[in-house]
Amino acid sequence: KVSLRAVKPSNYETARDPLPALRLSFDEPVIHGSVLRQLGAPVGWKSGSSPSELLTPLVRAAADKARRLALGEPEETGDPRFRA
Repeated sequence: KVSLRAVKPSNYETARDPLPALRLSFDEPVIHGSVLRQLGAPVGWKSGSSPSELLTPLVRAAADKARRLALGEPEETGDPRFRA
């Protein structure tokens, strides 16, 4: 059971307890698409190709774009179909 105590308007944006330290990594994954392979195909999946085969290039392109944005790197040129 969780109970929340009343919050004063002046304390609304202040954390009650210290927040944990965050560790972020923008390193490229060693193996692309591993989570997609672990999840497997949804029950209603009807394609001859696996979700991993179809989605890995799109997820990889999105991850690369997010990494470049986070690190402030210049835009790369490449296949426009996979630009996020």
